[in-house]
Amino acid sequence: MKSLGYEELERIRSERISKLVSRAEEVREAEKRRKLVGSVCLIVAVFLLLISWVIVGIGMLYAILGAIGSFFMGIGFYLLLTEPKFRPCSTLIDEIQMILLKHGDDWVKVRDETEEAVEEHKDEAFLASRVHSILSTNEGKGLIEALKNLVQEVRGAG
Repeated sequence: MKSLGYEELERIRSERISKLVSRAEEVREAEKRRKLVGSVCLIVAVFLLLISWVIVGIGMLYAILGAIGSFFMGIGFYLLLTEPKFRPCSTLIDEIQMILLKHGDDWVKVRDETEEAVEEHKDEAFLASRVHSILSTNEGKGLIEALKNLVQEVRGAG
């Protein structure tokens, strides 16, 4: 396999950095939305609970408003106090490295999962083309060695 040149490594590195930055921005936006919705739920809950206690008094409407307010309060606190389970920020090279660690010498599984990972990471076109060339030209131990060499070269650049 031909070794990666300096320009190729820089291009792969810039693709990886831009992808990680865009994913970090997506996570930050999701956090903002989550906190906003949680805050609105708490405001609605407090409003409903105050109305049920102060204005409505004892009765069926009191119980209904109290239950709805408690529901919104629970959702609001849940959204504000829990951490969401976002997918870890990973790039194509990260996933290839995990596939190699997971399957070791089973080159058929490595090939299949690497192809799936390439399809999933279409925004890293340059690295994906390199991986496609490796997948199309190598089999068996040669495939695993070529992917390991690619991971080492890219990791050395980043």
